[in-house]
Amino acid sequence: LGDIHGRVTLDPIFHDGSAVPWWLFSLADGNQREGQSDTDTWSMMAQRVAHSVRNPLTSILLTLHRLQTEYRERAPAVANRLDPYSSRIEDRIEQLRQLTSNFLKFVDLEEPDLTQVDVNEFVTKFCDAFRRTAPPDIRIGVKLGSDIPKLSADIGQLESLLDNLVANAVNAMPEGGVITLVTGLDTTPTTSGNDGGQVKIEVMDTGVGIAPPDIAKLFEMGFSNSVGGSGLGLAIVKKVVDDHDGRIHVASELGTGSVFSILLPLQRDNDNNTYPRETNASKVPTGSTP
Repeated sequence: LGDIHGRVTLDPIFHDGSAVPWWLFSLADGNQREGQSDTDTWSMMAQRVAHSVRNPLTSILLTLHRLQTEYRERAPAVANRLDPYSSRIEDRIEQLRQLTSNFLKFVDLEEPDLTQVDVNEFVTKFCDAFRRTAPPDIRIGVKLGSDIPKLSADIGQLESLLDNLVANAVNAMPEGGVITLVTGLDTTPTTSGNDGGQVKIEVMDTGVGIAPPDIAKLFEMGFSNSVGGSGLGLAIVKKVVDDHDGRIHVASELGTGSVFSILLPLQRDNDNNTYPRETNASKVPTGSTP
């Protein structure tokens, strides 16, 4: 049969907080393009993770609903005190279910579900939810711009974007600090000639800052400044921004903090329901500080 050439890869998949991973074994045809092999590997990982996470979450949710029914029937006097806790558990389960869906979108296994989003309302609700579970030494504030039109976006992906940016900010403040979310409308014309305006969402922190050489690597898969970090969070952020044809700006100063600015275009092509394309979908300038 002659020689057979190929490539064997092993990718770790960490699960359930365990330090011992599963290993994804893949064998690629030697004639297969390198990029295609990587894409297939990530797709296989996404499907495995989604299956391994979604099934237990469904079981946990059903068990929680049964528990709610039991204590409401048998101990109605304490139901009002228990309901907020069970609701919080239910919210976290839904967030994890959404996370698996967003990961599938990250590897292009699911299409974005575009809806009209009131950005100020969205950011306000996000901050309210974060305050209920935030570490005690972390404070979050919000500054809302005025007269911002609704944005056509995948709200689940936007939640994932903010989740990852805020988690990144928390990790940058080991001694505690302040996170500020800012919204606004930017009417600066883009390089594609889009003058329909852009929604700006900024996440500011008072953390340790980012070393200049690391800023250019922030959105690379696998890169992380955090001990034990997966290197996936900011890569997901960039993918969400790219899917919405937006741009990312990062400004940081060591010892002072960082600002992640997201610009998402409002104007859409009415013929095919897509955004006008930017020449450079994501930019990471380094010349300014918070």
